[in-house]
Amino acid sequence: NQITPAGAQALAHAQWTLESLDLESNQLDGDGVAALASAQSCRKLRSLKLGWNRCGDAAAIAWANSSALASIRELDLSGNDLTDAAIAALANSPHVANLRKLELSSNNFTDIDPLVNSPYLKNLRKLNLYG
Repeated sequence: NQITPAGAQALAHAQWTLESLDLESNQLDGDGVAALASAQSCRKLRSLKLGWNRCGDAAAIAWANSSALASIRELDLSGNDLTDAAIAALANSPHVANLRKLELSSNNFTDIDPLVNSPYLKNLRKLNLYG
């Protein structure tokens, strides 16, 4: 699809309580993805796929700071131009404690030490760093 930031804003205001949201390969930007991080409709997500939206560090950092991340078990942020700053923010967020699967392929970070040394990623079972 070609969902834009306006579409993400609409989803953020939806009256649903979603358990799974797949927005891979759309046209979201950092603002659109950040709007979802504070959305009521996303407070009980178990699976969130935001890969291939090129949304950048601000979006990942917004999710790292969001208590909504605490319910997520599977998070896909592949292909979003994330740098070391975004990876460090995620790894240092107490909200990632329930993550079991983390997809980070095809981004722009080089330092995986924050992930390896994170006190919050003890439940992680699958980490994808391809590409």
